[in-house]
Amino acid sequence: MSVTKELLQSVDIFSSVSDEILEQVLNHLKPVQVSAGSKIVNEGDQAEEMYFLLEGTYTVVSEAQGKVAEDGPGSFFGEMGLIYNQSRACSVVADIDCVLASLSKSDFESLTEAHPEILEGIRTIAEERFNHFKEMLLNIGDPADFTDKQKAYFQKIFQDVDLDSSGEIDIEELHHLLEKLMGGPTSRTEAEKFMSKIDSDKNGEIDFEEFLQGLSHLAWVVDPNTVVE
Repeated sequence: MSVTKELLQSVDIFSSVSDEILEQVLNHLKPVQVSAGSKIVNEGDQAEEMYFLLEGTYTVVSEAQGKVAEDGPGSFFGEMGLIYNQSRACSVVADIDCVLASLSKSDFESLTEAHPEILEGIRTIAEERFNHFKEMLLNIGDPADFTDKQKAYFQKIFQDVDLDSSGEIDIEELHHLLEKLMGGPTSRTEAEKFMSKIDSDKNGEIDFEEFLQGLSHLAWVVDPNTVVE
């Protein structure tokens, strides 16, 4: 198996770019081999590449949640770290011997500098994801019943909100999120009230587990008729 233009187009950030740009991306890919049981990426490390899996299977795990997801050939991961200059939110472990192709951060940045339409597409995708997030909040259930796919989705939203890539949402980042959900300005005092409801360990920041548990409070922001238990 090899990375094809069709596989590249399945990655959100490359879904609407020209064949010419896709060819340039393909030319920048480098082969990577990882043995069974090895970490392909490590949670907390700075993101320096994105990966396409050609052979093998892997499992995505986090210290807070344990197993988050698993996938096989034709999948990809790590693209959000390149976009937002983030550290890795999860570790990815090879279940068996794996063959991958990697795209480095420096090559990605060169491509986006030469082709600003890639960044414009990224902004559009982020906005679409956020609008979908608002819709999902209106039908939010018990976090204990979330599927691995739902948790992985909310992990991406969490990363979008965590602007400084610290692994936690501070009061300024929460304030920004509330204003986006409300569609207009809100006071810092209001943000502090929500922080007190969601920040269960009272350390002044919200980690991913607290974010999941606090989604019903965020649902109330979108629709005040939402019942918060």
